Amino acid sequence: MITCRRRPAGRDYGPVLALLKETLPSWKEVDDIKTAETAFEKSTFALFAYDNDRLTGIIRAISDDAAWTLLADLAAIPGPEGHSAKTMLVQACLDRFAGHEVFTVSEPGDIAFYEEMGLLRSKNAFTRDGEDHPVSGYPLSDYYLPKGYRYETEFYPFAGNFPAGQKSSRDLSRAQLRYQTDAEGVDFGEVNDVLCRAFLDQRDRDVTEKTFRESTYLIFAYDGDRLAGCARAVSDTVRQALILNVAVAPDYQGLHLGGNLLDRLCAQMKGQNVFLNTHPGGVGFYNRGPYFRNKTALLYPAHPDTPEEIQKGFDLPKGYRFIDEY
Repeated sequence: MITCRRRPAGRDYGPVLALLKETLPSWKEVDDIKTAETAFEKSTFALFAYDNDRLTGIIRAISDDAAWTLLADLAAIPGPEGHSAKTMLVQACLDRFAGHEVFTVSEPGDIAFYEEMGLLRSKNAFTRDGEDHPVSGYPLSDYYLPKGYRYETEFYPFAGNFPAGQKSSRDLSRAQLRYQTDAEGVDFGEVNDVLCRAFLDQRDRDVTEKTFRESTYLIFAYDGDRLAGCARAVSDTVRQALILNVAVAPDYQGLHLGGNLLDRLCAQMKGQNVFLNTHPGGVGFYNRGPYFRNKTALLYPAHPDTPEEIQKGFDLPKGYRFIDEY
């Protein structure tokens, strides 16, 4: 009988690393047990499946514990026992983070498994590219789409009230820009206002403060004393990071401030695999920057009752396959 534990037996990460190296390409070159220990211990949630004393599967999640969660490193032994372990582990995470937008980047062979668990292939997921952020998964064509790739539906207007961004007439050369990487002295009412105006929605100021303060990495851009933009990320500090709330005040948009924010945020996460999932209006921004568009990312929507004409801007129909996946 398979049971799940919050820590590996004896807190020994040797078997955990061995399973990761055996099943996941991104871990094959990792020999330091401490890296595996840190990745799991610094995750928001981790589970280890055992059949008696035998490790049969593992998973972990990085989350802001409010609305956004990234599942990582799902690994299991081969065969029916491993499949049962994976099913139990993923379901436990979906239960733990119920009401969240839950993302994962799958191994190509696990896409159908995740679809059976209720996840859908994401159209708007990206991974940071660059010397300081080595992408995981080879060959790249199995995990990422060609730079600049667009789905056929993206040549038409998308449904829903999603900001596409307009270029401001502000002269940024006259701005007194400064950047801050901590929360000291930050007015979170102002942060909440920028998020609401950038994303055209309403947000709870206290939730905004909580999620920013509990994030692993922060970046704020000020023009003098005025907040012009912000972003944050949650991370295990060694392997995987999730970027969230990249927002630029409307009167500063179109002036490359968003790119500067991301560059400065990602500079704090050197060596980590940096993932983000944007809305349809943000695809063009990331699709021309230093990012790979994920081919094997999936999402479990927080609001499954979203109208189909809006939801199709975020995900692909169940069973969708690219030509090279048949």
